Amino acid sequence: MGLEVTDIEAILLRMDSVLPKNLMAKAGVEIACQDARAKAMGVSVSRLTGGPSGCRLRSSKGSILCPRRSSGTRSQARGQWFSMHQGQGWARSQGRRGAGQGSAGDGGQDVRIRVDANQGYDRTSAFRVCQEMEKFRLQWVEQPLPDWDVEGLAMLARVLWTPIAVDESIYTVHDVYRIAKARAADVINIKVSKCGGITSSLKIANAAASMGIPCFLGGCIETGVGTAAALHFAACAPNLFPAVELVGSSMFTDDIVKEPFLASRGVMPLPEKPGIGVDVDEEKLRCYSQI
Repeated sequence: MGLEVTDIEAILLRMDSVLPKNLMAKAGVEIACQDARAKAMGVSVSRLTGGPSGCRLRSSKGSILCPRRSSGTRSQARGQWFSMHQGQGWARSQGRRGAGQGSAGDGGQDVRIRVDANQGYDRTSAFRVCQEMEKFRLQWVEQPLPDWDVEGLAMLARVLWTPIAVDESIYTVHDVYRIAKARAADVINIKVSKCGGITSSLKIANAAASMGIPCFLGGCIETGVGTAAALHFAACAPNLFPAVELVGSSMFTDDIVKEPFLASRGVMPLPEKPGIGVDVDEEKLRCYSQI
């Protein structure tokens, strides 16, 4: 109350002083403020926050969005990225790795596979599984250990050829410095919803870039509103891998935006209209708010 919608830093500070954490709720407020101030100026959020920037934007718009199934032919898979989520347990991991081998074998050299362990292992099992997967030349293994085990992540990053990515270990810019100091990760997963909005996500991306740690954009199965906000972040974030992990409206039976986000041939376009570029269906919003 009493703050201008353009005073985003002051709004974030006010929210943090009243209630710590709760970053997803704060992301909703921050994204709404970004949308409102950009609309007032008649530009898109990405234009207002420093993007898009030439080739970087074309990479974001032209890269594949995942998860994608590995059931296609090798010729169809060439030049694409796949994100595979491992379950907790050795047997299930074996099956996942077998599927990865089928996608990245001979004739599929352009396929890049990412594996997300979702904090599923202890140090011993993580080392064993990751060592077994080295032969598949994965793009990276994401969060093989619990978010708090920074020393364990640093150990894996030190002894493995496969890069280690972190997700649940990163919520704020302070986490970036902690991970960088420990040399606990080669890649950082930024999720706009998880990290508190576009402003905080850009701070994380810039901090990582200053320390030479590349990032990539992940998703939390957002509706079209969250997906649009994430794409605007990707359009102006530095040091970001091109293939972003967003699923848009495809995971939902319905969405609250009038034009659902659906990837076409692995491409999800950046909204160009003022604000975050989506129109909310007020009737659907009222309907789903009552459930």
